[in-house]
Order: sequence, then structure tokens, then C-alpha cells
Amino acid sequence: MAEQAILATFKSPEDAEHAAKKLRSIGIETIQIDRVSSFPGEPTDELVNPLTGNIPSLGHMTLGTDFDGRNASVLAAADPAASGQSGELVSGEDILLTVVCEKDQVEKAVKIIKDAGGNT
Repeated sequence: MAEQAILATFKSPEDAEHAAKKLRSIGIETIQIDRVSSFPGEPTDELVNPLTGNIPSLGHMTLGTDFDGRNASVLAAADPAASGQSGELVSGEDILLTVVCEKDQVEKAVKIIKDAGGNT
């Protein structure tokens, strides 16, 4: 039988976990939950002191992200959140639930996801 992938976004990891638990209960085993970001790279735990002059980029200092390259850091610095004027980082549905199931389970899986607050 053919398989199909379903991608769904959630506002919280708890909602995604709730959906995953219900999906497992109907026999779906291939489920993955990830957090996605509009900024590439890994979060940085280092404290940046602007007085020392050791600032790799504006995005690094204000968004707390270690960028993979200069292009990504320049693009992130153009985001309104990087200036500090937006008040806080823009957030939303940053939790991605990926499900692979048999085609005959897709409708049921999508209903479970939507009932748990996800968007497909």
C-alpha cells in the first residue's frame, strides 16, 4: 500500500505530543516533532557584551543565534525583531509534526491533528 506524508504546524510542543499520542494509538508509527525557526543556525548560549566590540553580527547579538554564514546573519539583521523595536521575537506555529502513514489513514490522521490544534 502507498504511504503519504503529512506536515502540520502547532503552537506548542504539548499540543503536537497530544496529537502524536493519538496517532500512535491508531497504529501510525512514523511520527517526528521538531521546532522550526526562520533563522538558520544554532541558538547561542554566549553572553554578548556590546562594550567589548566582540559582536559577530547584529542578528547574533539581538536574536541569540549562531549563523552558518554571513548571508544568513545579514538577512536576519533586516528582520524587525533584530532591531529590538518590535518588542519581542515574532512567534507562532513553530512546532512541526511530520507523519508518514498509509493513504487510507490520511483523513483520520488529519482529523486527529486538527482536533489537537494543528494546521495541515
